[in-house]
Amino acid sequence: ENLEKKKKEEVSKKSEKDSKKSEEKPYFEVYWKDRLRVKTKDEKVSMSIGGRIQLDVGFVHEDASIRENIEKIDDYAEFRAVRLDMRGTLYKYFTYRMFLDFSDGVKFKDVYIGLTKLPLNGKLYIGYMREPFGLEAMTSAACTTFMERTSNISFTPGRNFGVRFLGYEPDMRIHIGLGVFNETVNDDPPEITDGGAYSFTGRICISPWYENKGEKLFHLGVAYSFRNPRNSTV
Repeated sequence: ENLEKKKKEEVSKKSEKDSKKSEEKPYFEVYWKDRLRVKTKDEKVSMSIGGRIQLDVGFVHEDASIRENIEKIDDYAEFRAVRLDMRGTLYKYFTYRMFLDFSDGVKFKDVYIGLTKLPLNGKLYIGYMREPFGLEAMTSAACTTFMERTSNISFTPGRNFGVRFLGYEPDMRIHIGLGVFNETVNDDPPEITDGGAYSFTGRICISPWYENKGEKLFHLGVAYSFRNPRNSTV
């Protein structure tokens, strides 16, 4: 009787253990929220995968005078952007991003790692990224109002290798960006030569008036970049 009772207890414990295992959540959670997202159960490691495709298509019918005096304008279709964006966090204190464009070969857009939870709600990034200069340059192409950026974008530094700090003071609504960069030769992939083309770039902006989650606001900012261009050419 004791032996039979002991066997029943062991079977009962095993079934309870199996039941608990089946109720446990998987170590990784995969879900969709604006993009494909993966995170561990303890939320110490996460990754999201997204992207966008921008296709330009034009059907043109020009006047006869244009054809005679200039040339015939053909219809066209081309990819403006075919981009893959992978980003995430590591143990809540580190962040990373790999943002690539495939519309004309493979070009690097943002490839960096970062340290979070710094003073001023700050993040410190190391890698290839935009210099903190200009609201239009810092705004993603997915969020711009018009198809093309203004001609002033030609005077902004763009993306380079370097170290960048971005911070935010919520009570006063002040954004701060500082960075030290070295000019890159190209973006497929980016390269640094021995030209010594370094730069120091900074940006600060404030929104003294902000209402209804940004429906009404007044934004003011200033940026400065000290540069030592390669061969004294900007």
